[in-house]
Amino acid sequence: FRWSNDFKKENILRISGSYKYKFAEAGIHFSTLNNYTYLNDSVKPKQYESPFTILQVFAQGNIPIKKFGIDTRLVYQTVSNSEVLRLPVFVGIMNVYFKSEIFKSAATLQTGFQLNYFTSYYADAYMPELRRFYIQNEKKIGNYLYADVYLTLQVKTASLFLKYSHFNSLFGNYSYYLAPHYPTRDAGFYFGVAWRFHD
Repeated sequence: FRWSNDFKKENILRISGSYKYKFAEAGIHFSTLNNYTYLNDSVKPKQYESPFTILQVFAQGNIPIKKFGIDTRLVYQTVSNSEVLRLPVFVGIMNVYFKSEIFKSAATLQTGFQLNYFTSYYADAYMPELRRFYIQNEKKIGNYLYADVYLTLQVKTASLFLKYSHFNSLFGNYSYYLAPHYPTRDAGFYFGVAWRFHD
């Protein structure tokens, strides 16, 4: 890949604001992009010189219910020019868990499940040779729910976790992609230990 371009400098203006009350928070991110530079569907660099905007509205919070909890973040987003920048309209993450001290408060146990979802859209495709993403108009990804179950154990400075990731892939709907033509991992077990040492 070799190009000779004389692009202008990109200009990005961001305005953000949020309001937080107890366990909930809501806010907005508004961005204006000018001279946005990207790789088009022919994998060639191109600059869009007219300004366009991105609007993101979010709500998030952690709702405690005794030893249970619901931790969630919901985002609605829209782009005024979806020909040069594509984003899913809705993104949602929810973590439902049970948390309790065990072994006479010597350790803390947390277990639950996490859900991830975003609406379908023409996500950018990946070009390995450039290690960059480019616009594509052939394949949509999304509109798929990812579900994980997990267990964590905190013992002083040591933290252990066990997770069965993407367990709903066992139900046979093989339509999950990280990027166009790059499938997401199937279900699998993950285990890890983090231990912080102090002098």
